[in-house]
Order: sequence, then structure tokens, then C-alpha cells
Amino acid sequence: MKKNPFITFWRGDAGLGPSFWFFYVILTVVILSVFLSIDNINELISRAVMASWFFYTIVGLYRSLIKTKPHIFIKILVYMALISRAIKVFLIIFFAFF
Repeated sequence: MKKNPFITFWRGDAGLGPSFWFFYVILTVVILSVFLSIDNINELISRAVMASWFFYTIVGLYRSLIKTKPHIFIKILVYMALISRAIKVFLIIFFAFF
């Protein structure tokens, strides 16, 4: 039976490189471009989908990071990316109500 790549990423089993480049970067660009190209979408729904995707990528990338032993420089860069994405999630949720 073939494993679902989204569940593999969520559990942190996809590896740090594929997790970062495929899920954190490429799929984020694809999802954001699709949602930004739709004209008749509710702003609250759009913010909820973006915040959910960002949270999903934070958890998956963090789990991949703790399961691997990267160089300290790579580890710091990934932590910085995770912190910046967590701030984005907070701001998306915060400004959705104001």
C-alpha cells in the first residue's frame, strides 16, 4: 500500500529537504496563487485556508527538523523560517477579526 505524502509530511517522515522545498515552498506558492486568482471568494475563508496551510507546514517541517540532524546553520535557517511563518499565521488570524 502506498503512503500518502501529506500524512508522511505531517508526521515528519518525508525528510528535511523534500519537506522544505516541496511542501513549504512550492505547494505554498501554488496554493496562494490559486487563492489569489479566485475573484469571488470570501476573505474570511481565504484567510482560514491560508492559516490552516501555514500551520500544517509549520508542524510538518518542525517534525522533519527534529527527526533529522542537519548542520547547525541549516537548523538555524529552518527555525527562522518556522518563526516567520508562525508570525504570519498569528497576523492572518489577528487581522481577520479587525
